[in-house]
Order: sequence, then C-alpha cells, then structure tokens
Amino acid sequence: MTMLRASRPSFAALCGLALLASACASDHADEVPLYTCDPVPKGHPDRDMLEAIDEMGLCGSSAVDMGDSYLVEGDIRVAKSTLTDKQARTSTLVSTANIRAVTVRVADNIPNNGGVDDWRGAVQGAIAVWNAVPYNLVRLEYVTSGTPDIMFRSDLGGLPDQQAADATFPSNGEPGGDVAVNLDFDGDAPLTDGQKLFLAVHEIGHCIGLRHTNWSPLGESGAVHISGTPSSDSASVMNGGTAGFEFAGLSSYDALAIRLIYPEVVTMNVEFTGCSNGTPRMAATWGGTLVQPTIEWQLERNTNGAWSQVYRGTGHTWTFSVPTGTSLKLRVRGRSAEGWSLYRSITRTAPGCNTLPQ
Repeated sequence: MTMLRASRPSFAALCGLALLASACASDHADEVPLYTCDPVPKGHPDRDMLEAIDEMGLCGSSAVDMGDSYLVEGDIRVAKSTLTDKQARTSTLVSTANIRAVTVRVADNIPNNGGVDDWRGAVQGAIAVWNAVPYNLVRLEYVTSGTPDIMFRSDLGGLPDQQAADATFPSNGEPGGDVAVNLDFDGDAPLTDGQKLFLAVHEIGHCIGLRHTNWSPLGESGAVHISGTPSSDSASVMNGGTAGFEFAGLSSYDALAIRLIYPEVVTMNVEFTGCSNGTPRMAATWGGTLVQPTIEWQLERNTNGAWSQVYRGTGHTWTFSVPTGTSLKLRVRGRSAEGWSLYRSITRTAPGCNTLPQ
C-alpha cells in the first residue's frame, strides 16, 4: 500500500497488501507491462537524494522536484529533509512507542464550516476506523490545537487537478506528518462525505507505513509484501486509482495487515520452581502490551491424554502443583466482534522432582 492516487480508477483489478507495505497482481498478468526504474544518472546534481529515494523502495529517477520535497510515482511526497539522514530514509514504520499515541489534526487553512471543503468529520471518522481494528498497537487521537503527529492541510493549489491528496511516509520512527488535500480536485467537483472518508482513511494508512495495495499494476516500484496477506484485494482501501470511491469499510486484509505490522506484544512463561512432597510446583505468568479490553488467558493441563482447564480469566499469574509428566498449555486470546481469536500458546511438561529444588 502507498498513498492515495487521486486519478480516476484505471483498468487494473484493484488488488493485495504491502508495506511502506503490499503486493498485488492484475487479473490479466499479460496485460501489465513489467515496470522498471531507470538508475539515477551519474551527473545528476541531486543524485544522492534520488538514490536515497530508491533505497526507500520507490523510484528516484521518476521523482519530480517540488522545492522542499519530491513527488514520486504521482502522489507520494518525500521531504528532502528526510533524505539527508540514511536512517530516516530506510525507516518505513512507526516505532512501537510512537504508534500507540498518534495525534491527528486538521489545519486552520481547511474551512471549518461543515461544507464540502470541511474535512474534519472525515478525519475523525478515519481515526475511528483505524482505532476499531482489534489486536494491534495503532491508536490515533483527534486534536484541535497544537502540533500534531499528522496534519491534514490544504494544498494551497500545489497538487495537480486530478490528484485529490498526498501524504508523507514515516521516518525516524515517527508517522508521516503531512497530508495535503486538494480542495479544488477534479475542477472543483465536490466530494461526498463517503468519498472524503475513503481518502482520509487511505492517507492515514500511508502516514503509518502502508503502500498502495495495487502498486504493481499501477507501475509503481517495489513495495514489501506483508506476509500473511494475499497478492490481490479488490476491496482494499489502500488501492490506488480510487479517488471518488465511497468508503465501504476496511477489507479483512486491510485489518490483518495492520495487525501483522503492529502486533500487540504478548509474553508468556511456565516455570517449574521446585518440588513439594514429590510433586513439581509450577508458576505460569503472562503479560505484555495488550490494549484491547477483552483479553482472556487459559491454562490447561493434559492428564492421561485429556486436556482440562486449570485457569481461565484475566489475571496475570497462576501457581500450583502438578504431577511429574503432566503437560501444561498456556493460551492467550482476545475477543472482538468477530469472536475469539487465538494469539499464542506455549506447552510445557512437568519434569521429575530430581531435577528441581526441593
């Protein structure tokens, strides 16, 4: 996935998920030309910065100089200031610490009158959409003052007529901080609330590291496929060439992509601490950075081939004695509107007392 392309949809079957993150393929592979990115000429005065763009997985030789930034692949904006530091140009995700508290604001140069050019409702709706995805660390907050992590602002005439918006990618562990909105898009044709919501959801996706899902059919340079997601997804909100689409919700793979790149952290341990009257004592502990409210832990033991539940609840430790040879399974799972989802499990077998402190 990458930035929202403001042009009207192309022939491509809108397709599957990538990091910047996504990879897609057209339904008609023979109709899609192989995309190649020409190397930056040796004598180019901005060669170092353009090659830095190459290192980001974009195409430096196609970049258009916009003054303090480059416009790449039609709607991806890369600030020149981020290209002076190698670490900045190779960092494409928000850090674990920062992704848990991302503030978003709409600038004062976007009208605040409830009219067709007012994006505040769309931005707040987009924040709610991303925050509703369960089992991940992404948490966005709408603010009305101060310096936010992500600012939606008017492009002030800087974007082409057929480009609805562009945004910046993460760098140095921070979200992409700038979303420019074309208030005169498509000859000043008004966008509906649903179209603005689609755009806002998409642009925030770029700011937290997602590329266009259908980057390959669009002729964009290499993105990093998110393992566990398919190679095409016609319902993805991160497809490019979708300006004018009405928002119909995230696809299941959009949500999965966020869970995969910003997973909640779970720690588990089953430790055998000693023996009492010939029976091993064990302590199970669990914890982590879980932020979803409905989390359940289960501890089961296997006696004579049958698993039985020992503990089920929301605590974080459990200590008891079990016979030598007993298998123990610790599981953590969370509940969403879709039902219970298994996070992770570990299994341990109680050792003999001769191996444990008495």
